[in-house]
Amino acid sequence: MSNRAQEIIKAFYEEEAKRQESEVTFTDYTVRLNTSDIAMLEVIAKRFGKAAERIASEAVSAAVYSMVEALETSERKTMAKEADDLNETLAKKAAKANGKPEFDEKSVTWVMNDRAI
Repeated sequence: MSNRAQEIIKAFYEEEAKRQESEVTFTDYTVRLNTSDIAMLEVIAKRFGKAAERIASEAVSAAVYSMVEALETSERKTMAKEADDLNETLAKKAAKANGKPEFDEKSVTWVMNDRAI
């Protein structure tokens, strides 16, 4: 029989495993930002107790999706397929760098996003 303290530790392990699984295809990407943007990211991160890098990552993801929404339909379809093809290559490379060389998944992220738009 487990107690509450053991359940907390079990939950920590489960959260860690989910994070590691979701981040297997993450890789670094360097951008230059205006100091005022960096300052606001830092303040937002501080306010919500998050890492500024996480806030920036989520903001860029949201911005990319918004940019895709603004593309003309015919271009969006072509670019979605191209992005998914490139993602397969990038994801395999990132997974290998992150210790998961067996990673091999078909990417349909942007094709599915295109359909949702």
